[in-house]
Amino acid sequence: MKTIKLKILGLVLFTAALAFGATFAKSPAATAKVDANTILLTPANHVAIVGSINEESVSLAIAELSKLLNSRKNESELYLVLDTPGGSVLAGFRLYEFLKPYKNVHTVTLNSYSMGAVLVELIPGTRYITETGTIMFHRVSIAIGQPQHIDEIKSSLEYYKSMENLVIDKTAERTGIPYNDLEKEIQNELFMLGTTAVKRNFADKVIAVECDAALIKQKKKRLVQPLPFLPPLEIIVSACPLL
Repeated sequence: MKTIKLKILGLVLFTAALAFGATFAKSPAATAKVDANTILLTPANHVAIVGSINEESVSLAIAELSKLLNSRKNESELYLVLDTPGGSVLAGFRLYEFLKPYKNVHTVTLNSYSMGAVLVELIPGTRYITETGTIMFHRVSIAIGQPQHIDEIKSSLEYYKSMENLVIDKTAERTGIPYNDLEKEIQNELFMLGTTAVKRNFADKVIAVECDAALIKQKKKRLVQPLPFLPPLEIIVSACPLL
């Protein structure tokens, strides 16, 4: 009888061990690649902006970041992946104001042009960039869409100039480059690949980026603009921002 009980107990313990092992194998910590030079993106640790920075993309990013921050109790590291030609300064400022309190949200640059590059410098977390990732700065540009009185134009110009001053001031503070020197450098656009960006302190570290299997399989909608005179098309793509 004692032998039978021991066999039953051994079987129970063996089954429990298998169950525990299966659970552990599925956990993000167990499947994440441990590599100081590689970031493994999962559905639970990043939000990506692929395309223009505008009210729609920023609102979606804030909503997704809010869910991840709340589910992780603001403790685990999160990544904002940027593959963007830039866009609205006002929309970018809104994302910056949302992320300003969080030191655990880091940027990952695949391509950060214009307002994307500004966000890299404004958001307080670590500034990661891929080896072939590009950062590009230029002056703030505006479009006056309707007739305005000369005084209104003057007020608008002062407003947008204050935006540019803020951008240059914050970037100068983050990079350690004097304001006047930085202002001159962005006059005709300033381009940098990953290694140069790190050397010049526009980024903190060159890293490799991978997507886990779950992220590659996950699907999401994306708007693409096939031609300038055609309306944007909605397509279904992998949630991995590398694909």
